[in-house]
Amino acid sequence: MRRAGVLQTKEFSTERVFSDLRRPLRDVIKVLTKHSGTVGAEWRRSMQSLSLQKPQMEILASLDIRALCPYLVTGEYDSFRRELERYGRELEKTGVVSEDIHRVLASYVETCLPLVAGSAKTEKGATQAFLRLFSTSQHFIFQGYNQSRMEGSRRIEEQERHKLSRDLHDDIGHSLVVFKLYVEMISKDLKEGNTTLVEQKLEEAKDLIGKAIDSIRRLILDLGPAILDEAGIVPALQLYARQFNVRTGIKVQVQTGDMPEGVPSGHEIALYRVFQGALSNIVKHSHAKHIKVTVGGAGKSAVVMTIEDDGVGFDPSGLKARTGFGLKAMRDRIESLGGHFHVESRPAKFGESRRGTRIEVDLPFSEEER
Repeated sequence: MRRAGVLQTKEFSTERVFSDLRRPLRDVIKVLTKHSGTVGAEWRRSMQSLSLQKPQMEILASLDIRALCPYLVTGEYDSFRRELERYGRELEKTGVVSEDIHRVLASYVETCLPLVAGSAKTEKGATQAFLRLFSTSQHFIFQGYNQSRMEGSRRIEEQERHKLSRDLHDDIGHSLVVFKLYVEMISKDLKEGNTTLVEQKLEEAKDLIGKAIDSIRRLILDLGPAILDEAGIVPALQLYARQFNVRTGIKVQVQTGDMPEGVPSGHEIALYRVFQGALSNIVKHSHAKHIKVTVGGAGKSAVVMTIEDDGVGFDPSGLKARTGFGLKAMRDRIESLGGHFHVESRPAKFGESRRGTRIEVDLPFSEEER
């Protein structure tokens, strides 16, 4: 229904989904309860093939759809939804990627479906009830997962706005205030005929303007979208790399391949932000001397970027590494656009050469996005 020019959509109704399957749903609960040991063992076995940390394993293993089914039988649909959304938010906090969640949930279906379909005691609609149960559960899990991710993205944007505000106030604002003071002093000296110090004050005023211009250029580079609109992703990366080298002394080599045409602006911004975040991490944590960046197309509808350094590295399997260093923000930016984000690193050890860190980004886009 359209109202006041706005498309109105109906809210997802769990009650409508299960209104005709309450009795078969009870049979599903009985089967899952009877085979809970088998289901649990397969559930845990499916997680062993993934590179998950203990907290991630624990939160994944804590899902018990069978225990939530009574909410549906008794009509407590809001409780059913809230518990699964809470579970999804907890998953997102641990840094589990969506692909791993899909794989584990698929394993759950592969284990349970034959048990439900093969039980002689279940009614005809039991299989249908189980599939609806699973699809609805998955819907609410990812609703909570994505909600938590969006909240994290909003926090990142808010932090970026605060940083911009501080930089404008501390750098440019301060320079302009002092410049105004110098102009007032010069004007007063000229009116009073005191020309002795005017030339010196003019030189100092010119220095202030130069500093303000440098600050503005740095802010433009940090903002990204302005320079992207003007020059495109490759020149923007090259310019930022040169400025980064001047500021930090770390050499950055940017190698480019053939870029596909029509890369969406949102994809370019995401790549630029990941590039900024990776270089920021390197200068803060890695003690690297060299950085190699490669960016180019993978066919006509994807962009691939790698960032490698020769720093001390870290353990990428650690939970802190998955959620800290800004890596989570980078991953969220890329995955929100349907891309893939991968980190490889090896800490430097005594007697071994530095191995450093490698970030790989694969960001596809569709014809509609183009």
